[in-house]
Amino acid sequence: MIISHKFKVVYFRVPKTASSTVELMLRLNGAISDIDVCTSEMSVSLSNKNVPDRVVAELETGSGELQHMRPIDAVNFGLLTEQQLKEYQCYATLRSPLDRWRSILGHAGINDLDSALEALKTDRHFGVIERPQYDYFSYKDKLICKPLLFKNINEELRRFAKLFDIDLPCEIPVINKNTLLNKMAPLRDYVPDELKNKFMGRFANDVRLYKKFAKKTPL
Repeated sequence: MIISHKFKVVYFRVPKTASSTVELMLRLNGAISDIDVCTSEMSVSLSNKNVPDRVVAELETGSGELQHMRPIDAVNFGLLTEQQLKEYQCYATLRSPLDRWRSILGHAGINDLDSALEALKTDRHFGVIERPQYDYFSYKDKLICKPLLFKNINEELRRFAKLFDIDLPCEIPVINKNTLLNKMAPLRDYVPDELKNKFMGRFANDVRLYKKFAKKTPL
């Protein structure tokens, strides 16, 4: 999560939506630093960040996660107020729900359709990484975030960077941490009805959200 009180901009890092790329590009261009509440595997330790000690203590006990906090988490941990959520410009990256789920399964080491179907049958969860995108775009069931469309990440990130008074290059390298992604091609090319129905049920809000902002774009 990135909170820039200077520019009054908040970026909620949705797992598996190129959020590491967004943070890194802003860091490299001097738009943000550790004083802006943000963290990833490329950042320094939590204890050096501009985060209250009580929050760090709770996070270190496993009761939360700074990197992928949702709006409700940010308010509950006292990092943002409800008034700031209204006044600041809030953003998150929005990815095709089905494509994102393929990436989640690859991240978890599930690389075939049978295993993916079994995971849904047993209601398997992958913790923070599997949270619906909708949870990052909404607060008390009201949409508060503007989307950066994953499919247009270069264009969207350049537009987003202007909020921080910086200009990014035309081509921005995307950090791909999922080495298993190519093995998940069948999930995009062919999805059995049983798997698709279960997926649609679990991520129904994500599907509606994506259709709202990315019309004429396949899931």
